[in-house]
Amino acid sequence: MVKHQQLAAIEALEKIRALCIKHLDISQSVIPYDILTVVYQAELSGNSITVKELLLKLPFSDMGIRYHLKKLIADDWIEIVPTTGDKRRRIIKSREKLTEQMNCLTTELNKIFPAPLGSYLNQTSPADN
Repeated sequence: MVKHQQLAAIEALEKIRALCIKHLDISQSVIPYDILTVVYQAELSGNSITVKELLLKLPFSDMGIRYHLKKLIADDWIEIVPTTGDKRRRIIKSREKLTEQMNCLTTELNKIFPAPLGSYLNQTSPADN
């Protein structure tokens, strides 16, 4: 890979990180970022994610995830709701704050990347072949 391509990629990552800090209130830990993106991605896909599924999916300690879950709930980013059948099964849902900030984040990312974001994800590099 050419050096200027790597530099452009690093600069893009810096911009993305700055926007995530701005819109998702992410600071030192990536755990809240991962929680928010997993929850929102599940919802956009028409699915839901339970607390148990989140604990299994993320590569962090249960205690660390639970700490950040409580903080995200207190800060009105997400909520945990019991299911109608099994009261032990609790689903994590986004709150209006998360939806609004994800919309703002998407708008700003689309300004940075001239093509739709999905087109970048579907590209392969020569090293992939």
